Amino acid sequence: MNETVIRSYGVVDSKRILLGDHFGALYMLILICENDNLLNFDMKLERLGETTCSSCISYLDNGFVFIGSTYGDPQLIKLHSEPVETSNPGEKSFVEVIESYTNLGPVVDFTVVDLEKQGQGQIVTCTGTFKDGSLRIVRNGVGINEQAIIDLPGSKGIWSLKAANNDQGPAAFDKYLVVSFIRETRVFTMSTPASEEESEEVVEVKLAGFDSERQTIYCGNVLHQQFIQITDEGVRLINGDSLELSDMWKMEEGGKITVAGCNEGQVLVSSKGNLYYISIQKGKLQLIKNKTLEHEISCIDVSTLGGDREGKASVGAVGLWTDMSVRVLDLNEGGSCLDEKLKVELGGDIIPRSVLFVTFEEVNSEGGVASTQDYLMVAMGDGALYHFMYNKEACTVADKKKVSLATQPIVLKPFYLKDTTTGALVKNVFASSDRPTVVYSRSRKLHYSNINLKNVYGMCTFSSQSFSNALALGTGEEGSVVIGSIDEIQKLHIRTVPLKEMPRRLTYQESSRTFVVLTLNIEVKIDGEEVETHFVRVFEDENFDVVDSFELDKFEQGCSVTSIRFGEGGAKSSSLEDLRSGESAADEFIIVGTAYVLPDEEEPIKGRILVFSVTKDAESKQKLYLVSEKAVKGAVYNISPLSCGKLLACVNSRVFVFSWKDMDSIETSSTTTSTSNSSSAMGASFGSSGGDVNIPTGEGASMLVQEAVHSGQTIALYAASRGDFIAVGDLMRSISLLNYKASERQLEEIARDFQPNWMTCVEMIDDDNILGAENSFNLFSVRRNAENTSDEERGRLETVGEYHLGEFVNRFKHGSLVMKLPDADNEGMKFKATVLFAAVSGAIGVIAALEDSDFEFFWNLQKNLERVIKGVGGLDHAEWRKFVNERKVAAARGFIDGDLVEMFLDLPAEKMAEVVEGIGCGV
Repeated sequence: MNETVIRSYGVVDSKRILLGDHFGALYMLILICENDNLLNFDMKLERLGETTCSSCISYLDNGFVFIGSTYGDPQLIKLHSEPVETSNPGEKSFVEVIESYTNLGPVVDFTVVDLEKQGQGQIVTCTGTFKDGSLRIVRNGVGINEQAIIDLPGSKGIWSLKAANNDQGPAAFDKYLVVSFIRETRVFTMSTPASEEESEEVVEVKLAGFDSERQTIYCGNVLHQQFIQITDEGVRLINGDSLELSDMWKMEEGGKITVAGCNEGQVLVSSKGNLYYISIQKGKLQLIKNKTLEHEISCIDVSTLGGDREGKASVGAVGLWTDMSVRVLDLNEGGSCLDEKLKVELGGDIIPRSVLFVTFEEVNSEGGVASTQDYLMVAMGDGALYHFMYNKEACTVADKKKVSLATQPIVLKPFYLKDTTTGALVKNVFASSDRPTVVYSRSRKLHYSNINLKNVYGMCTFSSQSFSNALALGTGEEGSVVIGSIDEIQKLHIRTVPLKEMPRRLTYQESSRTFVVLTLNIEVKIDGEEVETHFVRVFEDENFDVVDSFELDKFEQGCSVTSIRFGEGGAKSSSLEDLRSGESAADEFIIVGTAYVLPDEEEPIKGRILVFSVTKDAESKQKLYLVSEKAVKGAVYNISPLSCGKLLACVNSRVFVFSWKDMDSIETSSTTTSTSNSSSAMGASFGSSGGDVNIPTGEGASMLVQEAVHSGQTIALYAASRGDFIAVGDLMRSISLLNYKASERQLEEIARDFQPNWMTCVEMIDDDNILGAENSFNLFSVRRNAENTSDEERGRLETVGEYHLGEFVNRFKHGSLVMKLPDADNEGMKFKATVLFAAVSGAIGVIAALEDSDFEFFWNLQKNLERVIKGVGGLDHAEWRKFVNERKVAAARGFIDGDLVEMFLDLPAEKMAEVVEGIGCGV
């Protein structure tokens, strides 16, 4: 056995022990005893195979072992007496991985991006160590797990039908899938497998009662085990058993149906401004009434609300062109039928394209209905959605809200989804558009979650033996149908990109749509020697394939990376020849900060700042080109762009500001002249130069020029900027605030926190407030006393918040995982800023800056909750949240525990009333 580091062990029995090393190898240590004499024994070590890098090992029974890991995904494995095939072709092992359990930790870096441009952020993390290193893409919303795709170019609409002799409830299996085209309608079904080994297949069928030569406007199940099909010609009623046409209502000669709405017993169809109300009976369609409205109709809905009889909605809604309104019409058969009961003015000049009545139900812990609320929803042609709370008895609307969900017209359709906690079927609304969204209700408030598909023109449920609780979605401009299961709504969905090496830092470059990741690869040679190699790797942002890599020098480590658009200089030619002549291929660059970590040095004294360009080569492939480099005296622990288009860099104890300038505009010093030709654009021996020397790659190239420098830190590990203000997190001297004066080319310290906090990360909330995390698992916030008249007080950062989080935070980033609704017309709580954080354990959280009035309210609410809610094991909440480190203990202040406040929603009514006593509000 080569030299290795044993990280964990697990006892199988008195003679067998499982051992796991730091590279994930699993060994069996066998004690060989004669006559069970433990005083005289021998040992045998056998390598069984590879698992995740283990932190603990627990032998269960019958060869099953749980591998716990804080370095990667924990696993449940099975040990075999003979080698079995693994996932790697041609490789055998005694270890079979039964299941892996997602672990986000340890997160050493992350970035927040909006890849789909839907206003909803995604987190991409650097996760794991050694061979378990990976990128994790974390997004909030709804995931569609694709199970089948049917290519149907030109498809325009999609509906499902349940078999006539089956249960017609939302949980029943679907029999047919109806797909509409401009000049035809096609019907598909799931074939019955000949044996248990075979699976269902999607096959096309012909239904006698259907008009297959016209575009279908609506199709569905109706009363008395019947189907209905609405085309521009008329309404067709089909017998669900024989599939023959039972009855048909046709438009008058010359008229064509343009829009329609239908429930199980009623049909509303329109031809221009003419509205027709039809009743569905057994084997018969009966025209109840028709009416001419003053404007052409753009959308119709006759969905039933809670309390309506089956197939008998009391009202219907129609959207009109011209006056941009929605009219609520009486559907009770009698003299008032189709009379207008309510007019809802929408305003503007955008046409309503879809309207829907819906009842959202709040489900209790037992799966029963706790409360209901009716809504009227109106989707517009520009992707906006209006929703109103609807009072059915008074036929009035209130609480108008508007949100922008998409950029194209929206089609609304309700569907049911099983709640994973209670098992109850809960109604939601699917908004089909270029940015499809699921609308759902929680705590009597509407929420919105994007799904992981684009350009959905229609949806329907389509459940079968093969596709349980699935949806069928019409997607893409070309037209295809995706059948897939839907994940739990409002859940974090995690995608893993295995790297087989450790990611250390990453950034995203929007112009090239690539992620740039600094990685560490450890190769174990035959003699057991470990060889470390550091890389700069470029991943494309869709499939996360590696498109190019750059290997750093021996002993050189990547410490920091960012993407920047410099404010001046730099050519913008995109040819390969320009790159090789030293000119930039774009106005956006990748900057990498490195350090040379030598075995005989206690602290790095040499590093580099590398300037790269991600550019397409002659074959249109993304390539990483080294444009320029600058040698510095120390490790480049942090680099980030300033708003003025300059580069901020933390190098050991100093903070630098660099600009990017053409060499022709600079008076070249003799030092620069002597070194300017020491390396070429595409390859040279780097790291041999010492001192603050700029090494451009080619004649006429641009270069980094030092603008300002500030000394005075122990080790400047972290930095965050906002405008001209720079917050610097020191290894042991907490936070200092610098001001960059561009006109004077000077960095000036204007304030400092004099508490000796050992920092782990820092972020600026606004110009005056700074958020920090330290190594005793605490958060704190400091504020600049800008208005104070005393110079001493203005130079002091006042501590205004202290809080024990219980997590070692590695990184702060501004952003949110919740869908942004910039046009939301609601009076809800406003956040001044939201900051995401990631911790070593894999925890992801959000910190929101509140207005003073909101903070006071929630502070009082939290105090009352501490009184009512007791911690597990009697743990006192206030005691747990105290700021505690080696130097001091202080009561939590300036922070609200969102997890505790959220527990208010789960309290019974009497406990809620007890909590709100003295706050000045009701439940």
